[in-house]
Amino acid sequence: MERKLKSSELKLMARRVLAGKYGISVGMQVVVGLLTLLGGIVTCVPLFMVIIGAELRTGAEAMVFGGLAAFFVLLALLCALSVVLTAGVLRFFYHICTGQAFGMGDLLYGFKNKWWRFVGLGFLLTVIGLIIGVPQSIVQAARTANPWATWLYGLELFLTLFTFVVSVVISLFFGQAVYILVEDRDKKVFSSLAESVRLMRGNKGRYFYLSLSFIGIYLLSFCTLGLGYLWAMPYMYCTYIYFYLDIKKRYQADTGAVCR
Repeated sequence: MERKLKSSELKLMARRVLAGKYGISVGMQVVVGLLTLLGGIVTCVPLFMVIIGAELRTGAEAMVFGGLAAFFVLLALLCALSVVLTAGVLRFFYHICTGQAFGMGDLLYGFKNKWWRFVGLGFLLTVIGLIIGVPQSIVQAARTANPWATWLYGLELFLTLFTFVVSVVISLFFGQAVYILVEDRDKKVFSSLAESVRLMRGNKGRYFYLSLSFIGIYLLSFCTLGLGYLWAMPYMYCTYIYFYLDIKKRYQADTGAVCR
């Protein structure tokens, strides 16, 4: 049985494979950032219709409701495009980590390879997150309507912590699903979720510790007004991909199964 790679070893592998590749990695993220900014601007245009309609007050109901409807439609579209684009980003770094040819063209991977799988996975996880957050939202609304009920503050705090813990648990079980979809063009959403659960058996503690070890990098990048993320994100992407490749390799070695 092969031993598990330590977090420090995974990070060292990420630093080594990125040597000489930070230029294109940063450039790729700049492109993604600009596309996201453009999408955000376009999405917010309908809100100006809402503001103008509110200012006109009389006879502007159609403008207000139309603007809100357009905003939510564009927002949903932007989220879907963002998920598919993220698949391309992960494919880019997956190619780097596995020694394959890589380039800006990888950003289109999600659009060319059954984009609905990535949208479906993102939608499913979002719905789960919304369901988990329902009790907290209800209590928060009740607290706003009844500010004198001090016990609601304690309940809201408890539900906030509970929601956070459940979200972490979900990531521990299903966090590898996106890498599975990126790696295998034929893998379906529910199959990737089931495979993620199998791969994470005995590895949840490692994944949790690995995630915590990046807190310092997040803080340092934040202190640089976000510019540090251009270099930090490739490092983290590659580390997580090496983690995925490691647990997949160990799973295959231990069970003789082939993850496909």
